[in-house]
Amino acid sequence: MRHIVTVRLAPNTRLRGPSSPGALSLPSMCDRMPAMISLRTLFVLATLMFLVLIALNPSPPSPSLPFSPHPVPSRAEGPVLNPYPDQVTFLVNEEKTCKDPPLALALVVTAPSNAKKRHFIRNTWGHPALVEVTGIRPLFVVGQTVDPAAQATLSQETSQYHDVIQANFRDSYQNLTYKTTALLTWASTYCSSTPIVLKIDDDVIPNPIALQKWLINFLESHPHPSEIMGKVRCCDPVLRSGKWGVSEERYPGNSYPPYVAGPSYMVPMPVVSALLQAVRRTEFLFLEDVYTTGLAAKKGGISHYNIFTLTNSLPNKIDVFWCSGARVFQENVGLKEATRGWNKIRELEGIIEPPEYVFTP
Repeated sequence: MRHIVTVRLAPNTRLRGPSSPGALSLPSMCDRMPAMISLRTLFVLATLMFLVLIALNPSPPSPSLPFSPHPVPSRAEGPVLNPYPDQVTFLVNEEKTCKDPPLALALVVTAPSNAKKRHFIRNTWGHPALVEVTGIRPLFVVGQTVDPAAQATLSQETSQYHDVIQANFRDSYQNLTYKTTALLTWASTYCSSTPIVLKIDDDVIPNPIALQKWLINFLESHPHPSEIMGKVRCCDPVLRSGKWGVSEERYPGNSYPPYVAGPSYMVPMPVVSALLQAVRRTEFLFLEDVYTTGLAAKKGGISHYNIFTLTNSLPNKIDVFWCSGARVFQENVGLKEATRGWNKIRELEGIIEPPEYVFTP
């Protein structure tokens, strides 16, 4: 079945346009026109004016992408080793988020206590006015918390913004794999018409204008996407101690299979179901990127599309990479650095709304 996905490039845009200093003033041109003029000249001038208006119009017609969501078959076989995909339930849900499918559903991995980071996202790259322009729509994903204050804040946010989903697992670093499984399950269930699922941490800043352009170009040249897109890592050694330590009993190998780094990666919707099938047949590991995009992807015969050149992991290089246009994602940034990085994006892309973000400690 072939789907045509309509992407709104710039409806109700707040990007700089005809109102910018130096923009052409059509009435003043008309005031200087001679009183007597031939019909042919009038026709030529009218045509030119029409073309100028199209060029300056901030709301061009929305193009359609030749995206065809042909399901990618999973090669995963064997018994169910991880039953969680069949046990996922949502204690807080926003079923109508994808009533109008976005170009990319950005499922933001966040902790219940990270209210300031969610505030930053809602007022920067996830601002409703910019979402209308880019089609990159954020939805925050959390687990359960035993902190009453954090839960109260979440409840207030869900009532006000309707952009948080909460799944049935204890929210912790060790359970990040469950969080990724939950967000993929939600996307498959409630947003199956969107072309791309973006898994992104709340300390990653995307340039949504650049990301939109990249995705449109990618989908035009790959109408049947079948690979996980991210910064591919290969043959990472298995650590036996520390934060990422895994026992030899749990994983006897010396290195992990190729996977994509967890802070930000994209899964085409046709791949999501195949990936979840593979997750069911892959024994749980708490390292979510290694597990989901490495072990499970390998089990399901799902390959990777390397986009490492779109990602910067060095906050001190943020200005250089934004200005060069060489990066779409900036990873691992605190709120102060994120504020500076976002305001640089606003400047480079000519974004008027949302306004400049002000950092508050």
